Amino acid sequence: EKYWLIRVTINESKDLLRKNKKITIVDDDKLDYIQTNDEIKDERLNKVSLLVRLLPDKYKKVIILHYYDLLSINEISKTLNISESAVKKRLERARNMLKDGMEE
Repeated sequence: EKYWLIRVTINESKDLLRKNKKITIVDDDKLDYIQTNDEIKDERLNKVSLLVRLLPDKYKKVIILHYYDLLSINEISKTLNISESAVKKRLERARNMLKDGMEE
């Protein structure tokens, strides 16, 4: 389940970024509902977007920067002015929160 959620988020994020190459720092608008031709996929994506919006800011930022802006751990570290280990820990905690939210 955890890897499925991460994979769905990554793939949909990459698709979005291919359409819009402009990178903005931690923009919640990237989490707006994405419509596809698959109703079940739409529901999952909408739920993922909602769950990301509900994350505490420090976790939401790293998720958006990593999965939506496709920044590396190092780039996120520099952007947020925190250590790489802090970025990794926040990503891990955020993924766990998203996984728990998807299981509800």
